[in-house]
Amino acid sequence: MIYGNGFGIVEDVSFDSTGQILATADDDGTARLWDVTTQRQIGGPLPASSHGPVTGVTFGPGGRQLATIGSDGTMRLWDVATQRQIGSPMSVPGGVHAVAFSPNASVVATASPGGIVRLWDVSFPVNLLKQACSIAGRTLTRGQWSFYIHSVPYQRACP
Repeated sequence: MIYGNGFGIVEDVSFDSTGQILATADDDGTARLWDVTTQRQIGGPLPASSHGPVTGVTFGPGGRQLATIGSDGTMRLWDVATQRQIGSPMSVPGGVHAVAFSPNASVVATASPGGIVRLWDVSFPVNLLKQACSIAGRTLTRGQWSFYIHSVPYQRACP
């Protein structure tokens, strides 16, 4: 079996928790998802680095999120199902050369040169649903939820 973009160097690889999806970190500034059974790319490339190679990829527990790190000193989170970026890129001072999720996927750790490890809280805000109810005055529809909060399963938030 052969995976890759066919043009450059694959910097890192990671399987999801089922072993059915493989993520690759490519030196063209993208990450790619691959169906292990069909050996075909899933969707398009994820633009995971604005300047230079993507140097690392790792799936969160359950395989719903993917973290990418790039030579541009950023870490990005992705919703695997929609292949949309979750939030803004997180700039890691001094760069980043490793990334890992906590067992409950609420914290991401990054390792930087000089022995610096940073912990990033990436959990879904507990009070966000109450705030959304008070602002909107009603529960979001499934479609609205999918559009705005695609990385978390639908929840009826308002009474």
